[in-house]
Amino acid sequence: MNTTLRNLIFPAAMLLCTPALAQYSAMGGSDLGLTALGTKQLSLTPQWLEMSIEIEGRSSDLPQASKELKRRVETAKERLAGLNAIESSIQVSKPSLKGTADASQQRQMRQMMMQYGGGKKGREMLEKTKSVSIVQTVTARWELPDDDDLSRMIAAKELTDSISAADIASSSEKQPVSAAQEELAEEMNAMMQENSYGQETVKSGEPAFTYVAKLSSDEYEAAVKAAYEDAESQINSLAKSTNAPVQPIRPLAARLDSGGESDSYGYNRRGVQTQRQPDGSFEMVAASPTEAPCIVSVYALAKHK
Repeated sequence: MNTTLRNLIFPAAMLLCTPALAQYSAMGGSDLGLTALGTKQLSLTPQWLEMSIEIEGRSSDLPQASKELKRRVETAKERLAGLNAIESSIQVSKPSLKGTADASQQRQMRQMMMQYGGGKKGREMLEKTKSVSIVQTVTARWELPDDDDLSRMIAAKELTDSISAADIASSSEKQPVSAAQEELAEEMNAMMQENSYGQETVKSGEPAFTYVAKLSSDEYEAAVKAAYEDAESQINSLAKSTNAPVQPIRPLAARLDSGGESDSYGYNRRGVQTQRQPDGSFEMVAASPTEAPCIVSVYALAKHK
């Protein structure tokens, strides 16, 4: 591989030239020369099932809520170990207070105050029934079998069923709050669901599952080379057909994206799905245990002679 292309891969490979920008430059950048967006599509097989779950400690005061959260997190770790999660994959986020600065929750609190009669009486009743909630997110992984697609689907289904049934977050256990505080928390959660405007929301204590595939640094470098050759072929073809001689082709940027559905602007509807690792490899998040599609793009330019 030539030096120019190798320099593109590390470290400039993650320069975020969006698909929309690339298309605009290709159509409107005639003064620069000829441009092209070369691509290489890949289909990876997920290696891990990943679970994330929000664990909550709730009580009348912060010290008691923190104590309850700590107990539930330790219980979650024990249950994950019992489910044979990869020990090194079990991670716990920093703790955070739940809903204290959220504008939508502040509106919900005002709605609840009106339900208690509004004014001073409503505020007093609300203060008596409020509780403090502190949360942490726990994540863990399990290796998927290296079998055929059907076997992988069956294994993934059995795993997710076992994890869901294990009550990782101790949701079946009562929080140390009064009946009135518990009722208010349930009403607040119901309001949050109603005000989610149709968006899927994962409830505290419910596990969420994704599948993770790995793209090695060598595989990524090979894909970048193939995408560059695609861009080079496009430019050479266009230069020949239009009789417009160009200078040597230069790669400008490379990008790795999930191969899922995109909107009309080229952005992935599932959001960011790739994460670069310290060893130069990438992890791709997928919704299915059988496939993690992705695409490597290289934007290239050849100035007119």
